[in-house]
Amino acid sequence: MNKSFTIAYVSENQKYNTKVLESFNKFRNFINFNNENISVKRVIIKASEFDYLTGINPDLVIFDNIKDNLISKELIKRIKIISPLTHFIYFCETYNSAVFLRVLKKEIEFCVSLDFFNEELFNQTLLNIFKKVMEANRLNTTIIWGNNISMNLVERKVWKSGHEVVLTKNEFEILKFFLENQNVFFTKEQIFKKVWGYDEDITGLVIQYIFKLKKKIGKDNIVNLPDDGYCFKRKNFNFY
Repeated sequence: MNKSFTIAYVSENQKYNTKVLESFNKFRNFINFNNENISVKRVIIKASEFDYLTGINPDLVIFDNIKDNLISKELIKRIKIISPLTHFIYFCETYNSAVFLRVLKKEIEFCVSLDFFNEELFNQTLLNIFKKVMEANRLNTTIIWGNNISMNLVERKVWKSGHEVVLTKNEFEILKFFLENQNVFFTKEQIFKKVWGYDEDITGLVIQYIFKLKKKIGKDNIVNLPDDGYCFKRKNFNFY
C-alpha cells in the first residue's frame, strides 16, 4: 500500500528564502524509509491561502514567520476535525513569550524562535513527527479524502473545506465509492449495483442522488461524461 507524508509550508515571504524553507526542502533526504513505499509530499502556500490547508489533509503544517493574528483557532480546529493527526510548528524571528502563548492557545504544538534555529534539531523534530504519523496511519484507516472533501468512515461524517456536510445514507455510500476509486469512471448501472445492490436503475435514482450530492460537495468534484459515466475527479495540487 502506498503511503505518503504531506508537509505544508506557509509563509508570507514571497521569495521563500528562509532558513526554515531550506531545511524543509532537504528533509526528504533525511528520512530512512527502510525500503518502504513512502512518498514525502511538500506544498508551499501563502498566508492568504489558508483554506487550501483543509483540502490537502496535511500531516504537518509549518508556519514560518506568520503574524500570529492571521492564524485563527477556528482554522486549526477545522483542520484537526478533518485530519486529527495533523501537527503544527510555528516559527518566528525572535523569541516573544506573549506571541508564543497566544499561538499555543490556538492548539499549535510547537513554537520555535529562529534565534535558536538549528537544522539538525529541526530535522529530528520533523522525523519524530513523521514516525508518529506513519505509525498512526498504519493503525488507522478511517479517514479518506479527495480535493476539499474528507470522510470519516467510522463516524460517517463528511466535511467540505473543514465544514461538515450532512449526507443521506445513499449519498454517503455513493461518495465513499467515488473517494475509494478516484479518477475512475463508473456507469449508472455500476453505481446502482454497488450502492443499492441491484443491476438495473429503472427509476433514475443514481441521477437524482448524484445531482443532490454535487450540490452539497461541489459540482466540480464529480465529472459526468455521456459515454463514460460518473467520476470523482482528483485535482492536482502543487506537491513537489
